[in-house]
Amino acid sequence: MAVQKKTNKSAQTSLVSSVSVKHLFWVSVGLLILAIFLLGSALWVQNGGLDAQPTQGYSLGTTARFDRSTVVLTNVSTNKGAGMFTAPKGKEYKVVTMRVTNISQNTISVLPSLDTYLKNTNGTLYYLSPSSLDSPFRSGPLLSGDTIQGQLSYLVPVNSQQSFYIDATWSGGVAKFALTQ
Repeated sequence: MAVQKKTNKSAQTSLVSSVSVKHLFWVSVGLLILAIFLLGSALWVQNGGLDAQPTQGYSLGTTARFDRSTVVLTNVSTNKGAGMFTAPKGKEYKVVTMRVTNISQNTISVLPSLDTYLKNTNGTLYYLSPSSLDSPFRSGPLLSGDTIQGQLSYLVPVNSQQSFYIDATWSGGVAKFALTQ
């Protein structure tokens, strides 16, 4: 009789072990699916979620909203410059009018000479270049709730196409803007 009891106890332990293993397997699968879902959700939110930047960039005249600011490019024009700021042969100034509003609770530093550039499809970068402007953009601190608008100029090849980029903490990292409608 003692042998038979031992066999039954073994069978019960084996049955409990197999149920536990199956249960743990399905719990593990469920947790794995949940982890993948949460990772995907976190990446989606990090990349802007529904407010994600358009692939071709924000359109001219469209307000881009970031955590700390809103930015809109209101106008883009080209000119040959004047006086000591006359563009050399084969070059012209691309003048971008930009409006930035600080929507955060803190002062932000808007520094176009460090935060902005133009880039063409080949990856060539064009940085801020001095020229005669009607309404130059003032750089520096921008208080909470304040707005600033002004012009920025970039020396580029004549009739060339570029996109405008802002790469700053106040823009949430790199933001691309199309320079045409």
